[in-house]
Formats: sequence, C-alpha cells, structure tokens
Amino acid sequence: MPSFVQVFIEKKSSEKAVSEISNFENDLFIIRRNLEKRFDEEELYICSLSSQTVVYKGMLHAYQVKLFYPGLSDEDFKSHIALTHSRFSTNTFPSWNRAQPFRFLAHNGEINTLRGAENWMKVNDIEMYNEENSDSAKLENCMEYFYRNGRELPESLLTMIPEAWGEQTGLSPELKDFYEYSTAHIAPWDGPAALVFTDGKTVGARLDRNGLRPSRYLVTKDNFIILSSESGVVDIPADEIIEKSVLGPGNMLLVNTDEGKIIRNEEVKSYYANKYPYQEFLSAGLKKLSALTESEKTNPIASAKMNTLWKLFGYTDEVIRTVLLPMAESANEPTISMGFDAPLAVLSDQAQSLYNFFKQQFAQVTNPPIDAIREQIVIGTETYLGEDRNPAKITGENVRKLKLDSPVLSTADFEKILALKEEHYHTEIISTLYDKDDLLENALNKLFYKAESLINQGTTIIVLSDRDFAENKVPMPILLALSGLYHYMLGRHNASKFAIIVDTAEVCEVHQFAALVGYGVSGIHPYGAYATFSDWGMGAPEQLENFRHAAEKGIVKVMSRMGISTIVGYKGAQLFEAIGLSKEVVDKYFTGTSTRIGGPSLAQIEDEYRLRYEKAYGHRAQDLLETGGSFQYRADEGEHHIYDPQMIYQIQNAVRQNDFEKYKKYSQYLNDIALKTPTSLRHTWKIKSDRKSIQMTEVEPAREIVKHFKIGAMSFGSLSQEAHECIAQAMNSIGAKSNSGEGGENAKRYGTINNSKIKQVASGRFGVSAAYLMSAEEIQIKISQGAKTGEGGQLPGKKAFPWVAEVRNSTPGVSLISPPPHHDIYSIEDLSQLIFDLKKINPYAKINVKLVSSTGVGTIATGCVKAEADKVVISGYDGGTGASPRNSTRDAGLPWEMGLAEAHQTLSLNNLRDRMILETDGKVVTGRDIVIAAMLGAEEYSFGSLALVAIGCIMTRNCHLNTCPVGIATQNPRLRANFAGKPEHIVRLMEFMPEEVRELLAELGFRTINELVGHAELLQAKEDLPAKMRGLDFSRMLGHALPIATRNSDPFANPRAWKELDQFTEATLNTGSQATVHGTIKNINRTTTVRMAGWIAERYGNFGLKDASVCYEYEGVAGQSFGSYATAGMEVTLIGEANDYIGKSLSGGRLIVKPPLDAAYDIENTSIVGNVSLFGAIGGEAYFRGRAGERCGVRNSGAHFVVEGTGEHGCE
Repeated sequence: MPSFVQVFIEKKSSEKAVSEISNFENDLFIIRRNLEKRFDEEELYICSLSSQTVVYKGMLHAYQVKLFYPGLSDEDFKSHIALTHSRFSTNTFPSWNRAQPFRFLAHNGEINTLRGAENWMKVNDIEMYNEENSDSAKLENCMEYFYRNGRELPESLLTMIPEAWGEQTGLSPELKDFYEYSTAHIAPWDGPAALVFTDGKTVGARLDRNGLRPSRYLVTKDNFIILSSESGVVDIPADEIIEKSVLGPGNMLLVNTDEGKIIRNEEVKSYYANKYPYQEFLSAGLKKLSALTESEKTNPIASAKMNTLWKLFGYTDEVIRTVLLPMAESANEPTISMGFDAPLAVLSDQAQSLYNFFKQQFAQVTNPPIDAIREQIVIGTETYLGEDRNPAKITGENVRKLKLDSPVLSTADFEKILALKEEHYHTEIISTLYDKDDLLENALNKLFYKAESLINQGTTIIVLSDRDFAENKVPMPILLALSGLYHYMLGRHNASKFAIIVDTAEVCEVHQFAALVGYGVSGIHPYGAYATFSDWGMGAPEQLENFRHAAEKGIVKVMSRMGISTIVGYKGAQLFEAIGLSKEVVDKYFTGTSTRIGGPSLAQIEDEYRLRYEKAYGHRAQDLLETGGSFQYRADEGEHHIYDPQMIYQIQNAVRQNDFEKYKKYSQYLNDIALKTPTSLRHTWKIKSDRKSIQMTEVEPAREIVKHFKIGAMSFGSLSQEAHECIAQAMNSIGAKSNSGEGGENAKRYGTINNSKIKQVASGRFGVSAAYLMSAEEIQIKISQGAKTGEGGQLPGKKAFPWVAEVRNSTPGVSLISPPPHHDIYSIEDLSQLIFDLKKINPYAKINVKLVSSTGVGTIATGCVKAEADKVVISGYDGGTGASPRNSTRDAGLPWEMGLAEAHQTLSLNNLRDRMILETDGKVVTGRDIVIAAMLGAEEYSFGSLALVAIGCIMTRNCHLNTCPVGIATQNPRLRANFAGKPEHIVRLMEFMPEEVRELLAELGFRTINELVGHAELLQAKEDLPAKMRGLDFSRMLGHALPIATRNSDPFANPRAWKELDQFTEATLNTGSQATVHGTIKNINRTTTVRMAGWIAERYGNFGLKDASVCYEYEGVAGQSFGSYATAGMEVTLIGEANDYIGKSLSGGRLIVKPPLDAAYDIENTSIVGNVSLFGAIGGEAYFRGRAGERCGVRNSGAHFVVEGTGEHGCE
C-alpha cells in the first residue's frame, strides 16, 4: 500500500478575483507537471493539486472509503459537490493511481478509438502525461490540454465526444456546425461513456453518442441534485422530488454551484454552439467533393493487361467469383459457411497478401459492439482531407479541408481530387512501384523522403498509386507504404500537415478496405476492382456503385464490431494485431500494433510479393488465373484445408465401422499433414516430456475423459431437427453435453434424451425463456463466436421454416440477424448482473461465458471470473458457422492457442484459476489437439464441425443456402430425408478420441487429463520449420508450468435444497389458492421474483398457471432485472420505479409499475423504468405509468406493453 501526504500551498495574494484564482490554478498545474516529470508514478502520484478540488482515491471497495478516509465523515468537511466512482478493473490491471475519480472527471466506459486519439495527440504535439495510463486517464489528459488552452470543461468534452449529428438527428444547424467543425480536425474519443466532471465550481455529466451507459438524476425541493448510473442510490421521499429524468445519448447536464443553477442539455449546447461563428468557418474553409467541378482524367486499364494485374496484385478466380461479383450484384459482402480451415498467412506455402497477417480486434464484455443496422443513426462515414492547424485555437484555419462523404471513392470523385492544385487543397501523386533491382526497404525510404519534400512545399493530399504497373517494376504492399509513411511523418512531426489517398489494385475485400482505413488512409480508389468489373461485363454505373457501397458497409461493420461509430474515429485507430510479423517490421512501419509471436522480416515480406511479380511477368505469365481455394477446398494448387476429402472419408469410415484402428489412421493422416503443411500454431510445436511413461492401466478411463467433452453450440434452424436431436442423444447417452445454440429448443425435448444440457443465451435471445433456462445443466452466455466475432448470429430467411420460427418466436420466412451486442451487457458490471440473473433463475446450472481469442482476452477472462462465471470458453477465430460474412471467418480474432495461454496465465497470476474451468474450441480434431489444449490450460474441449462430419457432413459449405445434400444443415423436408447420421457415430468418435488421449497421457507420464492441465513447459517449437516460419517466437506461450489444483466435489451434497418448501408451495398452487407477497424494495435488491419464475417454469412451464396465482406487491426503487423471466400466473406490482432490464425475457407474466400517490414530479413525462426493459420478452403483459429508457422492447417477440414513451431505439 502506498504512503499518503497532504500538502498545503499558500496563494501569493488573498484576493479572490477570478483572474487571481485562475492564475493560481495555472501555477499549481505547472508545479504538478514539473513534479510528474521528475518522478515516476510508482514513486509519486499526485491525486490532486488544486485550490478548487481535492481527490481521495484508492484500490478499495465502495464501503471501505469511509473507513479508510475517516476525515470524509467529519461534520466540518463540507462541499457543494461530491463526485464518486466505483468499478472493478477490466481492461487494465488495478492499481492505486488508476482508481477514479481523476483530477477533473470520473469515467464509466471504454474508449474504443484510443490508439487513433493517441496518434492524433502525437501528431499535434499534445503532451501525453504517461503512455501506460488507462484510457480514462488519457481522456482526461486530452481534456486538460483544451482546458489549459482556454476551453471550459463542458466545451472540451462536447468537442472530444461529439454526439451523432447527421441529417437524421434533427439537431439545430448551429449545433451541427459546431460538431462538424470539431470532427473535421479533432480525433473523437468514441466508445461507451458516462462521464461526470467538475472544476470545483461547475459540475456536469455527459453521455456518449450511443447512450450505452445509464445516467439518471433527480432534483429535490431544497435544490439538491443526485445523478448516478442507477436510481435509488440515495433514499429520497417521492414528495420531496420535483424532477426525475435521464441523460439520453449525447446529452449533457451542468450545475453551476456559484449561481445555484441547473443548465440543461439544450441550453448548454446552444451556448457553446453559438460561441464562435462555426458556420462561417465551414463555409469559408470546408470544400465538399460534390461541389468540385474540375477533374483530372485517369487512363482505364486495357483488357490485355488484366491478367497481369490480377496476378501481380493477388487476385484469384475464387476472389473474383465469390467476392467481387457478388458485391457488385447485391451491394453486400458475401455470406459463407463452415468457417476457415486453411493455414494462417505465416504458415501458408502460398504467397500471401500483407493484409492477411493482420487480425481485426473486436469488442467483448468490457465494451459492446454497435448494431450498425438498427442504430444506423449514430454512424458517420465522412472523412476530411487536408492540414490540421492548431487545435488549441478556435479559428477557421482548422477546417481548410476537403470533405469526403465516404472513404471509398468512385473514379469520378477520385479524378476530382487529382485536379486540386490550389493552396491548402493541393494533391500530388507518388508511385508505390519500385525498380526490380532495388530493395523494398530502400524504395520505402525514397517514398518517405519524396512525400516529405512535397509536404514541405505545400502539398496537403498525397496519393499513393500503383496504377502504372509494368515489367521491371515491383509494387510495394500498399498497406505497408501507407502505414510506413504515416508513422515516418509522425516521427518527423509532419503527420498533421497532410492526408493520404490510395489509388490501388491491391484492395478488393472488406478486410483490406478496413485495414487501410485503420492505418490512416482517408480515401481509397480501388481501380483494380473497378477494372475487373468492366472486364467481366459488369461495369455499369449501378454495379460499380453497388460494390463501392458494399465496401463502405463492410468498413462500417468492421469498425462497429469494435464499438466505433464513425470512420474518423476508426481512421488511424490501428485496431489490429499482427500474427506472424517480426517485431522490427511492426515497430517501424506499424508502430503501436501488437505482434506477440514475431514472424517474417521485411525481406521475407518482399519475397512474398516478388512471387506475385514472377507469376505476372515470369515464364508462366500466360497461364490461367489461379483458382485460389482459401475458403473452399480445391484439388489443384490451392491452399491446404484441415477438412479435405481424405480427412472426411477417414473419420466417417472409422465411426461407421466402429474401428479404432481406422480412427488412428485418420489421426495419423492429420498429424502427418500437419508436419508437411502446418495450418495452426500448434502444428509448429513438438511435445517433449521428461517424465517416465506409464502403463495405460494407470491412466483414467475413457468414460471419465469424455466428461470433459462437449459438442459446441449449433442452433436448431441452422441444423435440421434430425441432426440437432441426434447430437443431443449421443452426448446424453455417454454423460457428456451438447449445446442448443442460440435458436432455442422445442419444449417437448426438455427432460428427455433429446434435451441439450447446455442452453445458450445469445444476443438475439431467440427462444430464451424461464422454462428453457430451467432445462439446462449449464448455461452459456455467448459474448462472441470465432467465425463471426463482434457480430450476431444469422439465420437466412429461406431456413426460417414455420417450425423453426415457432421455437424462435419469430416470423416464418424472415431472415434473423441477432444484434451484435447483448443489449443487457454494455460493461463488465452488466455481465455480472446477467450471471446473477441466470444463477437466480436456475441455481443448479453452471454459468459459462464464451469469448473469442483476442488481444487482452486474459484480462477479460479475469473480469468474467470476478463477475462470478463458473466457466470461460476461449474460442479460436477458425470456428465453424452456418452463416457468416466472409471477412469475419478469417480476418477477426486470433488462434485459440494464443488466447488460451494468455487466459490461463492471467487467471493464474490473479489467483483466480482454481475458481473456474477453462474451455476451448476451434478445429480441435485429434487427441494431440486435446492434449496441447490441456497443456495450455484448458480442462474442457468442444467440437463442432467434427461432430457434423461424423454424422455425414461432406463440407459443401452451403449451409446458408438451405441446400445441404446430406440433410444436416437444411430445413428442406426433401433434403432432410437424406440424413443418415446416427447417435452412435458421435458416440464412437467420443470413445475413440479419449482413447487416443489416454495413449498420449501414458506416453507423457500423466494419469489424468487434469494433471496435465497447465504444463506448457512440455511444448517446444520445432527446429526444422520452413524459412518463413523460423522467426516465430512462442516464448510468451510455451515453457511455463502453471498446473491447476485438484478438483474435488462433495459426493454427499444435496443437489436440491428446500425440498419441504418446494412441496408446500406446489401443494398450495395445485389447489388454486392465490399467494400474495408484500414488501419494500431498494436498488440493492436485484433480480427480484426471478427465482420464483424458475421454480414455476420447472414444474408448470411458461404458461401453465392461471393469472395472478402468485402476486408480488413492492414499494420503493427496485434493482436491476426486476420481474425478469416472470411466467404466466405471476403478477408483479411495483409502486416506485425500476432500474435497467425490468421484464427481461418475460415469459408470460404481468408487470405493473406505477409512481407513488404523493409523487411531486411530472408523472407522465418521467422515466419510471430504466434502459433495455422487456429485452427478449416472449409473452405476457407490462404496464408502465411513465416513460421507459433507451432500447425499450428490443427483441420483444410476444409481450404486450403500455408505456408513456421511450428513449432512443425503442422496439427495434
């Protein structure tokens, strides 16, 4: 624990003039910064140094603050303002100095655009106090920069965190101009954020543009205001409250304590929007692309050069036919199925695009992705080209720029940009082609020097172009040239003086567009894709616009899965991790990007691109374009796939003939292939144990090992009834578990051999009800899925047959796309609440949280365990799926090996590992895979695609088309008749794999699989890897021994408590008697009535009791999830108000919320229930005498409700 010192500094003058106080505050700021520069934060941290505020903070629980700082309770300690904050750390390790509040603000949320905002600060020479600070501290750092340069705190936050200001928002012209002025030259700090702030005189609150954090307030008769993330934090009688309200998305509220005045949202914004002539600034300086008339024509690519273009820039027949053409036809990215099972780029023996070495980051748990489809109003696609001037000053010079409505440019718009040659709007082109006899590193340096010279001469827009490709000219990787130039200029303090456009043929897929924007490009002209359409006879304007629009939508989807709303927020945010690039390359050209396992050097990257050059100009230049085969197996020179025809034949042959020797041939085949063509990281490792081998008879039996096995989540709807029930029957028969997936399950299956023991709760809440949850032995909260990270599940309309729609409570024939976020999980606290809900409704089920391997997943897993999860799944990026956008299956998420090792190590370091169980999935197909997963920390193992192959899947990869020829992934009755799978096929697979595991355990000298868990020191990288792989460094993952404690369970534990009470209650209800409960309630009483809902559902189903059989009447302020899952027969009345998530998954019950009779506030116009009420309701009634918060009735599919009004995004 640190030591504490309080220092008093006397002001020079006793005068209290405003200027004197301001000067004194500035002097104190200078003193503080001098001290902070002199001492490391580990030596000295200054909580506050101000004549206006004093900060008390600590790594404490809320109740401990009063005990730790007794002076705060002294009657003489008085303040007009008290600002408090309490959370547990999620995306950083906790420490005393990271505790909040900081010197001006407290922040509940996450800054998703942090890297881009940090780079913007560096570009504009804004001092970063500490590079290791949390996102909240850096937010305050930037805010203080504006504050010290003359902006008031509210003005600074409005500038940094703009609300949605597009045409659909209905904002005043003045306020739109204010936000556009800010957006054009200041990087947004985007992400879920509830902020409270003060300078000691004015105190205020601000909510992010999406309204993803609750913020509710009340005003009393004696002019006291209380604002918090929940109602009821202070008990105030209703007759003393004259106003209750909420902060909506983008809203701000201020209190001036000097004047005793509340300044509301509209007044605050009107004042700052009219403080300067923003409209004049924009009219004089900001040019719009549509208003430009001059253009500089470009030469089209001749048809004779197209084959060369395709080979030189990495196109394949697969890319053209399955990506480009569908985008031009439908204006959407194509959907595919069954995930990605080809090698990682660094392991591939094919020449790889540089883009493929980067994996997109995404939001999970600590912050939500954004539903860009249903909440499109918050999305902004505009970008701004030109020079940033001085953000410290508010002048028109800051917006002498060119505005683009989209980063994806048509040829006509690109040609307009080329014609700009005037001061402040000057474009120059630099070629990214270099001489064949030169080296890439030299060529990059020449490009950087040329760009710097042009910028110093007044160029404000640099176009990087590979258009004039020719023999003896090698194209640089355009992503490398772009990012390298940006970071070179950043180091030279010139990055604020220009913007970058790329004119390139090396961009045609969504991931490529997103990567370019993520590394700083402002505009992209994909001339190669446009030329391809013309060559294929699809060059009509509407088809070119379809492709352009599809690419733009793809960028929006990628950034929204990270919780970012605007292109300017995503631009330069670098939300990627490099998988298989050397630290030297990344540190120099992609500075700030994580690369944890090393990989190829710059020279090796150049070799990959020179292979393309040889294909384009070498002796095989006239050959037909290569097939490709990255996503679909091809017998010719395509990529290797784990699920190749031989593998499928061998495993099916083994399980159908019940032949373990044939299974061993299957396993040996895969192991041999892995040696020859590694696909996953684990294929580059060898296992080496110093232990003495033991006899097989000493190893635990297969029947015990199989209890560690699961069949992964695959929904009814995606799978046919026959396939779904076949899986459940097989796993139930051997004491293992299957997972229902997110499509619900027919109630007729509950309690039978067809019941899935694991029930999934996903963002769409399809089929989630009280009875559904009570049928589970384990409940899985699917935060993310390997094949579509940061996105919701998809069921095409052609598969939504009536029997599927009935189970999902949806409409037949209508496509079902689950929202990307769980609308009741916007933070780690929300996840904790959902876990609490599920443990209340079904106290007998284990709660499992499914994550996808990602940067920082260890810290997220730690947060999940702190939130009381019993199990955490770390899924690999390469999991299977019935339907997913193409880029999601390959380009987002990380291999499970990386995430699993990180999670196990982080949980162990935090002494949390023995409180939970780790599980993994993602192309686990052999006993060796299971053993390696155990060594990295997994205790349970899930199989998806492999189980489908065992019952007949032949990997045609058309699950999303409803045309599965073997009856597994279809609802077509004619095709379902072809299903030939049997439960015993899966049973045999589940018998063979444990036997293989037993053989390996015996060889390694371990008696049980749990004994092996955490022994990563047994894994070593192979020495004889191909040159491309020799730079891989697994030291962070391997070589550590972190075993787990022995698991013990009480064999005499009673699985069901309170049997006598159960019997009494059941007897009462069976006689038709009415039971009524009266009581008072506070906001600490969460999830009230939920246990009764589960109890009733288990015995009577969702709709088995008559109305008002069980009645509850409460008075007060209810905590979160009040009345959730209430079944028919339950009537729950609340006199007062409820917090968030009331009526979640309402399952037939009746809810009534009404204000107290003596309420002194405007009842009809006051929120009486919180955000996300009735989320996922399937039936019942609700009556709210007052307004509801944001997202009321989202995913409601059967409940009827009456409410006086709702916040944003109601009933979506």
